[in-house]
Amino acid sequence: SKYDDKNGDEHLKSAQFYEGKNQWGKAAFHYARCDNFTKALKLYMQAGETFILEAIAMVGKVKNDSLTNQMVDYLTGDYDGIPKDSIYTLLLYKALGDIGRAVKIALTIAVSEQEVGNYAASHKSLFEIFKSLKEEKVPIPYDLSQKLMIIHSYILAKRMMKLGDHMLAARLLIRIAKFISQFPKHAIVILTSVVMECARSGLKEAAYHWALVLMKPENRAQIDEKYKKKIEDIARKPIKTTDEPEPTNPCPVCKNPINELDVDCTSCKNCIPFCIASGKHMTLKDWACCPSCKLPALYGEMKRVLESEPMCPMCNTAVDLGKLAKVADPEGELKMFQAQHMEPKEEHGENEILNEEISQFMESNFLTSSM
Repeated sequence: SKYDDKNGDEHLKSAQFYEGKNQWGKAAFHYARCDNFTKALKLYMQAGETFILEAIAMVGKVKNDSLTNQMVDYLTGDYDGIPKDSIYTLLLYKALGDIGRAVKIALTIAVSEQEVGNYAASHKSLFEIFKSLKEEKVPIPYDLSQKLMIIHSYILAKRMMKLGDHMLAARLLIRIAKFISQFPKHAIVILTSVVMECARSGLKEAAYHWALVLMKPENRAQIDEKYKKKIEDIARKPIKTTDEPEPTNPCPVCKNPINELDVDCTSCKNCIPFCIASGKHMTLKDWACCPSCKLPALYGEMKRVLESEPMCPMCNTAVDLGKLAKVADPEGELKMFQAQHMEPKEEHGENEILNEEISQFMESNFLTSSM
């Protein structure tokens, strides 16, 4: 058996016992353990979504084309007319070790969910595959990192507003505004928040710039009446002063000072990991990681966030503040990041990057070693 050394006859008896009682999930569990995977999958599907993760785990372990196709039909709704949450298709290809396909699915899910305003679902899909690639030490496409950073910045901006840190909220919202086409459902609401938070934190020049964007004919009519007059007033008064410059921190690679929210160094042109608690770029002197998802966070920023609400902003898991600590080897963490993260390649399309680099890496390294 692919599962355990227990007598197959014992599992078969248990399977038949539970099947006789119409307990499909338990029956499937035991059929799988006497290698009757076809029967097991049929019963898992009969049991419904309660046992969907067990079915995915079994199909991923067995790696049989016929079972995989049946599972895909079940997830897409071809089997019973009920399409399942697309996150399960992503989990299936992860379980099968087809990381290239999983990345494409994650990006597709994220884009479609983001377009209709389901930001939590978009974030979940991107985080799920990002974390998997990091754990498996598989190359992470730039587009995946970028999309995760943008959607995570939106989540952080809302959290910073609750914390009363309106300056950081404003700067995160300015970052999001530059990619506003990725938020079509709530573009006007987000741009309104940009103007209001910038005005609130004293970034008058930025508030004026984004107020002018909102005053464009295609946007103006959609502004919430509650904020329209305030935004019109801001747009009528050109700002002659320059905003307070964004604070700088040293780039962890070349040590030159760069704006704290820049994640692409203007000096050495390297991509820099972003802090999951603040959206700022990481620095060597304050490098920590979430005790749960292990993604990088600035120690001071993560401590502040956890003190207000003990949940990781990225993995949404409860975190014991006492387990948060600076890493012993920040330069080692940085080197691991650089080794794994792909640089943007403008001359290639997204699919070409995924096909050429991820699939090739998987075939030559990960899949062969794990079979």
